[in-house]
Amino acid sequence: GLVLLLSLVILPKQNPVQAVNVGEEKSSPAASNDAYWDGVTKDVSWYNVYSAEFTLHTAAQFAGLMQLVNTNAYSFLSINTGERQVVKLEQDLYLNSDELPTQNVWTPVGMGNMIGFEGILDGQGHTIHNLYLNDANPYVEYQGLIGWLNKEGEVRNLTVNGTVVSGGNVSRAILVGYNRGAVKNCTVKGSLVNTTAKSTTAGVVGYNEGTIESCINYASVTSNGQMLGGIAGYTKENTTILNCDNYGAIEGGANYFGGVIGDSTGTSLKNCNNYGTVSGTGNYAGGIVGYAT
Repeated sequence: GLVLLLSLVILPKQNPVQAVNVGEEKSSPAASNDAYWDGVTKDVSWYNVYSAEFTLHTAAQFAGLMQLVNTNAYSFLSINTGERQVVKLEQDLYLNSDELPTQNVWTPVGMGNMIGFEGILDGQGHTIHNLYLNDANPYVEYQGLIGWLNKEGEVRNLTVNGTVVSGGNVSRAILVGYNRGAVKNCTVKGSLVNTTAKSTTAGVVGYNEGTIESCINYASVTSNGQMLGGIAGYTKENTTILNCDNYGAIEGGANYFGGVIGDSTGTSLKNCNNYGTVSGTGNYAGGIVGYAT
C-alpha cells in the first residue's frame, strides 16, 4: 500500500514584523554636541597650507572653512604638491538645531568676485542639516552652502538639507550658487524661494559653468525670476549634466523653467530625469529643460 511519511518542522520563535513606509528614512544616531554650530565660532586651527587632507569633526570647524575662504582667501591648493587639498566630513553636521532651524544665518563659502573654494569637499555620505540663508549679507553675490566653486573645486558625496529665502542675489541654490568646477553624487533637500526677478535659481546649482554628475534634488524651488530648475537654473556651453534626477516641485513666475534645467546653452545633458511637478506663469517651461539653444 501507499505509505505517507509526515515530518514536523518546528520553527524558531519570530519577532513581530514591523511595517515600514516606503521611502522612510532610517533614524540616525544621536549627534554629538560638537556637531551643532552656535552661529558664531569659526575654528580654523585644523588648517595648514601644506597638508593634503583634513578631516572635520565639528560644525565649528566647517564654519572655519567659510572663514578661511572668505576672509583669508586660501585657495586650498597644497604648497608642497600644488594639488587640491581634500576636506572630509567625519559626521553629520547641524548649522541649526531641529527646534530652531532658522536661528543661525549661514554665509556661503565663497562670496563671488573670484573668491571661491577650489579644493575638494568630500561629505563621505554625511549630511549637513538645517542650512539657512536669507540674504542677510548684502555683499554676498552667490547664495548656497558653497557660494562660488572655482574651476578646480569639487563637492562630492554630500547631502544638504536647508532653507534658502533669496531676495537680491545674482545666483542662488541650496548647494552651490555658482559652479565652475564639479558637483558629484550630492543630494539636496528642503526649500528655496526667490522673491525677486533676478535670475538663475535651482536646488543643486544656480549658475553652472562646470560639471554636475549623479545628483538628486528633492527640494521645492520657487522663483519670480527667470532661469529656474531642479538641478541647475542656467548652464553655459561646454558643460555637462549627467545622471541627475529631480523630484522637487518647480514653480516659476517668469520665463525659462524646467524640472532639470531652466535655460541651457550648449550643455551636454545625458540620462537625466524629472519626477517633480513643473508649474507657473511665463514662457518656455518644460519637464526636463525649459529652454535650450
